[in-house]
Amino acid sequence: MLSISELKLKWNKEKNSYIKQEVGSGVQKFVKDVLKSAEIRNSEFTEESKTKAARKVDIIIYINSEIIIPLEVEKYNDIEAGFDQLIQYQSDLDKKYGILTDGFTWRFYNNAYLLKEFTINEIFSNT
Repeated sequence: MLSISELKLKWNKEKNSYIKQEVGSGVQKFVKDVLKSAEIRNSEFTEESKTKAARKVDIIIYINSEIIIPLEVEKYNDIEAGFDQLIQYQSDLDKKYGILTDGFTWRFYNNAYLLKEFTINEIFSNT
């Protein structure tokens, strides 16, 4: 698990490459690093899980048996490209919550309604 200062350094060092690359060592890797917790929890999140319609969700976060949140990751500065996918994942999984991110902007949804938006800088400064 990376500390907040290590995550800040990683973002500042690699953010330009996140414009070009979403998977592998791109922004998805950064998002997974942000999600990792110091607390040990079983099955906290899974990567590239399939929905009942056989679509691959980038990440699924498991809060409890009732709150399961699909998370769609897009390239940095291309967050809008993932909105329709996120809504489809919510429908496939029959879940109302969802998160859409490009690594810098994090949008939290209830169905298609935007509840809250944060930047990575706000998240780092208000953990």
